[in-house]
Amino acid sequence: MSGAVSVALCTHNGERHLRAQLDSISGQELSPAELVACDDVSTDGTIEILEAFAREAPFPVRVTRNAERLGPAKNYEQAIGLCGGDFIALADQDDVWLPGKLQRLMEAIERGGAAYAFSDARLIDADGHDVPGKTLLARRFSPASIDRAFRAHREQDLLLKRDFIYGTTLLLRSEHRDLVLPIAQGWSHDPWIVNVLALLGYGGAAVPEPLVLYRQHAVQASGGFAAPTPVSYPERVLAYEALRTHLHAVSARTGRPAPPGAMSRVDDKMRYLRALVEMEVARQPRKALMGAREIIAGRWRRYSPRTFG
Repeated sequence: MSGAVSVALCTHNGERHLRAQLDSISGQELSPAELVACDDVSTDGTIEILEAFAREAPFPVRVTRNAERLGPAKNYEQAIGLCGGDFIALADQDDVWLPGKLQRLMEAIERGGAAYAFSDARLIDADGHDVPGKTLLARRFSPASIDRAFRAHREQDLLLKRDFIYGTTLLLRSEHRDLVLPIAQGWSHDPWIVNVLALLGYGGAAVPEPLVLYRQHAVQASGGFAAPTPVSYPERVLAYEALRTHLHAVSARTGRPAPPGAMSRVDDKMRYLRALVEMEVARQPRKALMGAREIIAGRWRRYSPRTFG
């Protein structure tokens, strides 16, 4: 196993749970080479906790304080850009990493020459108690089906259906950083990274076991008990248009075109989303006819999160 791992940590008013996360990072069996923390204008004791940790951590800690709010995606973009290691592990401020997390992800990424690796996670509540029910991956697909899809290089099929890879479980090679940055408007950092890499033909590796304790609480940025802010279908269309533009730009810059079928998959997903935009305002029986068209074309099965085919 070779290569230095940078941890990219983004914070915003995270004083309640931050120390537990920092302790879990310093307790890794495979110690990171550095921690890059970017704070997004916290008004609580987050900075003081980071600075205290920097004085005692067994590895270098660099803390950047933003002058103005960037938001989660752009803050992660900044943190990823500042990392100097061969690999980059993304960290949320409120989770807990199990001791073998970095080592298991490194083994997976190096064993198959993957561009990135990710794991499953167990859910805990605000006080650190286990939340009964499915693991993080199993809330979207079965971990076994995810593992099979990645082994068969069919991850695009799953990624275009629904988001299921969370940044806190993700490790990527820094050599691919320029392929995924900048992060386009309308995207969270984690689905953006894995969608771009997958569509450009860079494979990932799934570790279908929980290596993170994923904390659920009402004020987290995503995935908490509070209902997420809904994203409209027109906004999703714009997001995928931005993805398509980015893929073309990367292909032109690197001289490496996207694999055959990748762009057509994005176009097909956009046709499905545009149909949903039209169906929202259409009246019966036109709405039913449009829905039938999507079913017959196979797009409903391929792209609706409500289906499992």
